[in-house]
Amino acid sequence: MNRVELHGGLVGEPRYGFTKKGRAFVSCTLAVSEVEWDPQLRQEVVATSFIRLQMWGGMAEQLMELDPGKGTKLWVVGRLDQSEWEDQEGKKEKRTRVNVSWFIPTDPKYRPGSSQPDTD
Repeated sequence: MNRVELHGGLVGEPRYGFTKKGRAFVSCTLAVSEVEWDPQLRQEVVATSFIRLQMWGGMAEQLMELDPGKGTKLWVVGRLDQSEWEDQEGKKEKRTRVNVSWFIPTDPKYRPGSSQPDTD
């Protein structure tokens, strides 16, 4: 099973666009923080990961309608996707991101609405 659930805040403004065939897409980054106890420091330590998100079709259009800004809290559900390519110098590159199939904004500003599962 390839399923990911994350809750965090948007880093910067999402990038919106449309493919040549007119399908909507959104690319953005979600900051996800986790608090852990460090026994040596005897205190809590916050570890933050920055996760790339990709949304397509109706899901992307729903996020576009919300027009969220930097820091907007989202709960997302999706699947991991990894792509590989060679850059101009022939160096192999990899990118892992979450293809979002469902999201709900968790900021009070956006309640009570949520997205519906994408059927595209």
